[in-house]
This record gives sequence, structure tokens and C-alpha cells, in this order.
Amino acid sequence: MTFVGKLGLIETEEQERRRLAQAPAGSDSHFWSTLPETVKDWPEGFIVKLPSRHNHKIAVIPVTFRKDTDSDKDLLPKLRNSGNWECIVVASDHLSYPVGGHRLSISATELARGERIEITL
Repeated sequence: MTFVGKLGLIETEEQERRRLAQAPAGSDSHFWSTLPETVKDWPEGFIVKLPSRHNHKIAVIPVTFRKDTDSDKDLLPKLRNSGNWECIVVASDHLSYPVGGHRLSISATELARGERIEITL
């Protein structure tokens, strides 16, 4: 656990999981509550295979982070994985999200539950 996590300034993984699980069954948030957080590093520039709900495979490279606007700035603990990443699609079998410069906005919550892909030469 990080120093700020020990101080209670950022919600823990378990607190985040409980918060996400409160979303309606069938929603993205509820689905993510069932998955472990696997990408713990800042994902900028990494290849991340997104978790699949519908048997599609999509891998992206996160390039630009946009923090959620926080109306309760004084509320503690701060939410884990809040914000969205602008990502470039680098692999996909989904016809709506082709490779070749297509960009997606992916929540930090979803990216954190993806799989980091290492390429070795």
C-alpha cells in the first residue's frame, strides 16, 4: 500500500471494488468490480489488452489522461482510478474499433483491470 493509501487519502482496492459493485447488475462498473486490478503502474505508453465482456479482443496504448472533475474536492478518500485515458487502438477484432489511428476514451477503472502486454524482440 502506498503512503497516501495508508493515510486514507485514496480509497483502497477493496473500497473501490465495493463502490463499483453497488452499480446495477449488467453495468460496466458492476462488471469491473468482479475483476482484479492488474495494471497498477501509470499506463501511459504501455500496450493494454482491455477486459472483455463480449468476447472481443481490443488492445490500446493510453496516450493522454483526463482527470474526472471532482465536485466534492474535500471528500476523502479520493476515488481510485478516476478519470479517462485517450487511447490509440493497436489491435482489435471489433469492427467498430479498427486499428490504424482509431482513438477511444477508456476509463482508468477499465484500464486498471486490463492486461499489460509486453513485446520482446
